[in-house]
Order: sequence, then structure tokens, then C-alpha cells
Amino acid sequence: MADIADEIGRLQSLVGEELDERRIVEEGRAILESLREAWRVRRQDFSDGDVETLRGLRGIVDALAAFIEEQEEFDYLATRDDVDEVVGRLHAVMGQVGELPVAGRVRKEIRELLEKRASLPSRALDRHAAELRRAVSALNGEAPACARCGSRMVLREGPYGFFWGCTRFPECWGKERLRPQERERLPD
Repeated sequence: MADIADEIGRLQSLVGEELDERRIVEEGRAILESLREAWRVRRQDFSDGDVETLRGLRGIVDALAAFIEEQEEFDYLATRDDVDEVVGRLHAVMGQVGELPVAGRVRKEIRELLEKRASLPSRALDRHAAELRRAVSALNGEAPACARCGSRMVLREGPYGFFWGCTRFPECWGKERLRPQERERLPD
């Protein structure tokens, strides 16, 4: 193995200059593992400062590994609350990487997530929408027949709420109000 100071210097350069978080994590973990093996055999060659430096560098490498894992989930964020949770974790990553060059990548992802957030529903609205879809689906499964043409009716939403409308619309304009027990099945 190369000199311990050289390996620590190499790791510091990698973390301090590289922009690609994947490269920092991959190469950084390899360097840290070789230094860990050297520690087991030559513990006396490591100063207290070396150990402290390596702890800090390992924290940065681990934070960037967490950043990479978070990125894999970005496409699956469905609510504002999901984005808020991820952005909170990314701010923790920022706390580790400080002003290193790779911090620009983290800031960019935070900005893009916050832009995406504006177009997403809140978790409560998303839950409400899911409840509404289930209720509408269940009611449609029990739809009455159209009084005008005999075709099946379907639940429709108009400016005054839900109503039954003929599936043959616009040929048939048959419609009916929901019965009270049907309205009760729809979430508020």
C-alpha cells in the first residue's frame, strides 16, 4: 500500500476537487477500505489528526452515497410532502459536503425538486383523490340503468356535484340525481 499520508491526501483531493458524486463514492470507498486495512496492521502509523480527517472524509463519502440513493427515488415522488422529506434529507447532505465542488450538484437537485413540488398535490389531497376514485369506482359498479334508453349510467361530476349520466351521452341525455345513501359513500 502507498504511504498512509499519500492515500489520505489522495482521498482529500478526490473529495475536494471532484464534481461527480458517483466517482467520489466509488473511489472514496476503495481508498477508505485500503486505509481501514492499513489501520488494522499499522495502527501506530496513524496520527490522531489522520483519524479525525478520515472520519470527516468518510462522513462526506457516506453523505454522497445517501444522495445517490435519494436520486434513484426522485421519479417516484408523488406529493409535496414526499418532496419536502427528500429535500430535508438533501439539506443534511449539504451539511456534510459544505462548500465542496460537488455541493453544486446537490443544490441543483434541491432546486429542481422544489420546482417539481409546485405541481404536486399534498399527501392529504392525494389521499382524498384516491378515496374519491375508490368510491366512484364502487358506485359505478352498482350503476342504475338509464330511464330514457335503458343503457347503463355512469357517475359524472358537474358544477353542482356528482350525478348519474347515461353512458350513451351525447345521443342520450338521461341523468339522475344520486340517492342520499350514494352521496354518503363519496368522501367530502
